[in-house]
Amino acid sequence: MKILLTGANGFVGSHILDSLRARGIPTAIILRPGSNRRLIESHLSHVTVGTGSLSDPESLSAAMQDVTHVIHCAGCTKALRVSEFHEVNRAGARHVVEAVNRQSGRIQRLVHISSLAAGGPGSQARPASEDDPPHPVSEYGRSKLAGEEEVRSACKPEYVILRPSAVYGPRDTGFLPLFKAIKNHILPRFGGGRQQLSLVFAADLAEAAVACLTHPAAAGRTFYTASP
Repeated sequence: MKILLTGANGFVGSHILDSLRARGIPTAIILRPGSNRRLIESHLSHVTVGTGSLSDPESLSAAMQDVTHVIHCAGCTKALRVSEFHEVNRAGARHVVEAVNRQSGRIQRLVHISSLAAGGPGSQARPASEDDPPHPVSEYGRSKLAGEEEVRSACKPEYVILRPSAVYGPRDTGFLPLFKAIKNHILPRFGGGRQQLSLVFAADLAEAAVACLTHPAAAGRTFYTASP
């Protein structure tokens, strides 16, 4: 087994790389020229590092030359233009799937990291279910759902789709101001205290992604990943 991990230098990707390395699973990563490698510096001498991007199909194919499984974690969560979400989250997923399909059956499974936003919000009284018709309410969510559809409609090997809720943990800066506020005895309130959030710890999400590489019952399934 050898894994290609996209988005390895990001917050979630770095935790997935931790999990792969802890298991001694041979891993390749693909990074854009000049990308920040700070979160994964300690791993770089132990993995195969390729140069490329989701917008460069040839670089994706080159990175998959001796790979048996792919975890596609790279994505766009913030954008100045709506089109950027679709360029990365939809077209990027399509390019990954096309590269996987070109590997003459060698790649056994693709694990695609999507988002809870692709399915749309639920509530504590009515949690979102994988069987619900998707109803994304943001352009980000619509782009992530479009990426899922690229996987479902075209991926020839087995695939698994994960929909993480809001992810927190070491290396994250998004939730850091909230933790600092709580440490200073300030209670953050979302939507006047009415907003409900599901959370998942980054290391737990990473464990789920790695488990889905080979678990026979996961093939062809979509899973929300969140703590109770």
